[in-house]
Amino acid sequence: AELRDALRMAQNARDEACAELGQSVAAAKEAAAATADDAAAAAIQAAQEAAASQACAVAKARADAQAAQGALEREVASLRRELAKSQVSVRALERDVARAKAQAQEEERAKFEYLEDKLRSRDEQVVALRKERNSLLSS
Repeated sequence: AELRDALRMAQNARDEACAELGQSVAAAKEAAAATADDAAAAAIQAAQEAAASQACAVAKARADAQAAQGALEREVASLRRELAKSQVSVRALERDVARAKAQAQEEERAKFEYLEDKLRSRDEQVVALRKERNSLLSS
């Protein structure tokens, strides 16, 4: 947007310079008709010098705007590269988190199965000990 504004300002300056040049040329023609050839030549020379000066200013403004545009385009390209790198990093971290969650779930499941087996084994031992105790008490 700043670049467009700068270009628009440069174009407006050029348009104003052309308008002023046209006015200067018209004034020079009027002066030439009203005065001697020397006065007209001097006015035309002054108008041409003013036009050349304004053309230089417009060319400088255009060059400055193009330089600014190039700098902004390089910055945008750099930011896009950084964004791409960040996105890759985020996806890698998301995969790591998913992997860690899956591993934690698997560990929890294995521990739960281990504890269930242990509980089942203890229940079987309790049942066996009760049978043994009952058989001892009955004999």
